[in-house]
Amino acid sequence: MKILGVYLLKQNLFLISTFLCVGAGLFIITDLFERLNEFLSSGLGPGRVIYYFLLKLPNIIYLILPAVYLIAVVSQLVFLENSRERMALASGGVSPFVIMRFVIIYGVFLAAAQFVFGQMLGIPGDREAARIWQTEVRGKIFEEASVQGLWFREKQNIVHIGVVYPVAQTGENIVVYVLDEEGTGIDEIIKARKFYVTPDEQWKLEDGVSLKPDHYSAAAFKDMSLPFNQNLRVFQVVDRSMGMEPSRLSMSELYEVIKRLEQSGSNVEALKTALYAKAAYAFSIIVMGVLALIITRLTSNIYKAVALAIVIIFFYHGTNTLFVRMGEKSIVSPLVGAWLTNVIFLSCGLLRVARTFIAARLTTLSVMGRGR
Repeated sequence: MKILGVYLLKQNLFLISTFLCVGAGLFIITDLFERLNEFLSSGLGPGRVIYYFLLKLPNIIYLILPAVYLIAVVSQLVFLENSRERMALASGGVSPFVIMRFVIIYGVFLAAAQFVFGQMLGIPGDREAARIWQTEVRGKIFEEASVQGLWFREKQNIVHIGVVYPVAQTGENIVVYVLDEEGTGIDEIIKARKFYVTPDEQWKLEDGVSLKPDHYSAAAFKDMSLPFNQNLRVFQVVDRSMGMEPSRLSMSELYEVIKRLEQSGSNVEALKTALYAKAAYAFSIIVMGVLALIITRLTSNIYKAVALAIVIIFFYHGTNTLFVRMGEKSIVSPLVGAWLTNVIFLSCGLLRVARTFIAARLTTLSVMGRGR
């Protein structure tokens, strides 16, 4: 069995490597032609363009690996069938469930490797590539990117900011509503034209006024310090034009952002969906392995099998995109939105596998019965 496992592993690694090279190459060529005019207009040198795509390569591999695994396993199993190797294994007393077990266990290890690879190389590389695209190609400086009409809560304070620059840690037109101890009334309203956050996390307000409704008084000030703990950089994910959309954050970073935004009373459904979707996407490799087993049970024609695999890939990603969007919009819970596609496809696959197992078992019992 160990010899068979090594043989299957080598064969599958060769197919995965081949399809990864083809898939990544097509992805890069398509992306290059779409962005070629902007690369030429920016005056970016060939070396910098190559560096840009090298940074994107790990994330490309991360994204296409589930689809590549499905096509690789389908091709491998069809080759085994057409070369009569499956028949030889069956004649030698090797159960077809040995191959099934290999595909699933191998898929588990590959899913774990894909997840770690994406977190360690894919996300940082894609983030740096996005920075190069925004700053060096399009000339958009992150420090100038802004978020309009921001609200958050900080202890007994409700804060509204007209315009905030998360990366620069500055903003304009800030209004702070200081609530009373019961949280039912307003003790003070603080307004300022500008503010900035110091390195030691102190908020400095400039050119403002303090209003106290209970005393019908108003006092102007040149500067005022407020002990807020809110980190403005977490709001980068609100504006995707900054290149800091949720997909470019690691799971640990997303968790920290969600925790901070929840404390401020912000809606975090989209971020929670993105967090759960990262784990769900890695798990999709296992789902693809099960689907590959089903496809090769339906046909042993390589063209039909690969075509069916491609159809399933598109259908899977379309369904997944729909459910993820539903999770982001709070139509379903974030966990359901991220995982429902996997649950549906895996359930269908396992039901088909169970049916095959039961049919094989009944056939074996029937043969044994006739032998008696």
